[in-house]
Amino acid sequence: MWRELTVEVGGRLFERYGTDLIVPMTIRKQEYLTAITEGFKQKGQEVMHFCLMASKETIHERLRSRGEEEGNWCFMQTDACLLAYETGEFGTYLETEGKTIEELTSAIVGTVQKQTL
Repeated sequence: MWRELTVEVGGRLFERYGTDLIVPMTIRKQEYLTAITEGFKQKGQEVMHFCLMASKETIHERLRSRGEEEGNWCFMQTDACLLAYETGEFGTYLETEGKTIEELTSAIVGTVQKQTL
């Protein structure tokens, strides 16, 4: 159900504000990504997907810093996600190691601007 809700809420936000929408989520199953991106496209929205990459250690550090406890579900998903992302089918890959949120935001905005010119 969350895939349909993501598309529905995203579509409504776009209709209301008419601007770019960033939908942050971790998706490791290609069919889930396809369902969401195709749903947005059916609503007439252009879709660009960015896969933010980091090492397992960095991911675990980030999870702990947001209050997750070792052994939680999100920790158990790390290996499966990293393996899935090796396929190269998850959009534009951005390495996040040692980069600030501002640097990553700038990289994404720059890529979007280049592709929409």
